Amino acid sequence: MAPTTSTKPLILVTGATGMIGFRSLVLALQAGNRARIVYRRAGQPEKIKATKSIQPFLNEIQFVQITDITAPNAFVNAAKDVDYILHIASPVFDLGEKDAAVQRDWQTEFYDPAVQGTLCVLDAALGSSTIKRVVITGSVIALEPKEGTKVAGPTDLRALPPADFIKNAPNPGMAYIFSKVLSHNAVNDWVKQHPKIHFDVVRVLPGFTQGPNELLTPADIASISSASTAAVLNAALGEVTDVPMAGVQVHLEDVARAHVVAMDGQKVKGGDVLICVANNGVGWRWDEVAEIAKQVFPEEVKAGVFSPKPGQADMEMAFDVTETYAALETPFKGMEEMVKDVVGQWLEFKGQQVKA
Repeated sequence: MAPTTSTKPLILVTGATGMIGFRSLVLALQAGNRARIVYRRAGQPEKIKATKSIQPFLNEIQFVQITDITAPNAFVNAAKDVDYILHIASPVFDLGEKDAAVQRDWQTEFYDPAVQGTLCVLDAALGSSTIKRVVITGSVIALEPKEGTKVAGPTDLRALPPADFIKNAPNPGMAYIFSKVLSHNAVNDWVKQHPKIHFDVVRVLPGFTQGPNELLTPADIASISSASTAAVLNAALGEVTDVPMAGVQVHLEDVARAHVVAMDGQKVKGGDVLICVANNGVGWRWDEVAEIAKQVFPEEVKAGVFSPKPGQADMEMAFDVTETYAALETPFKGMEEMVKDVVGQWLEFKGQQVKA
């Protein structure tokens, strides 16, 4: 963290080694900011610096290693002289897990990083007088419609089951959901307990995020099948199940845009919650996604690389995205672009593009 005389705003970014965090970092740099990037493991800074999008900004980034984001005072030094914090780091789960029913220590794997990691960021911001705003990434899965309604708004938090059930969640997907609600509640409580803080807090809640991950190489092709992108890829491959899957998709670029806009006090008020779901907050049914895959990659379908078919069970969800759409000002990307980008990256890595 070498000193600098630059007048550009300095942003502390967590989670930049992940898909959403990295793309948000890139857009933040393109918008005229500098970045202090938190990383955990050796080699991660080099991977970020090697990407094409970062090349113009190598003099605008710095790195700080924090191996345990739940440790007391973990972010205190990293938050010094920072103008904004984008706290995007949080546990995720592998959609392709084969041992989903195996019991694990969810407290250590999900709940502590999601809750304590976020509270450590807020505590550090409290001790840094330069910070104007903290933007925290959550998930739409933390919300659910109020009884008698079908659309969830920014304050409609999902109800949690008893503590014993949370502790012994039956699978990582459910533990992930609980971690998002627990973190959201913890932030609300922290803000109430600190009514006179010198900065404000904004939340960004993405839906099922789809897009190309620039940090991946062909050797990482399996990651496309384990991240949120697996859902769109599976629709193209024709891998359907009777397990309902939420169709509240959103393009990675729009989620990253929301993070950058969330720092703009002229467009987003302190305390706002930006819900990021395309197609007016409802996304697309998976049968529609399969049909779009046929249209986008007709030659690959003819060649048998893809076999899109209907039948994937849907989980109906809908969200009020009015504030988000107004703040971002330009329309969200559609499913055709999501399919083109996710499946296109997989094809590139697989070397199976078929020329007409």
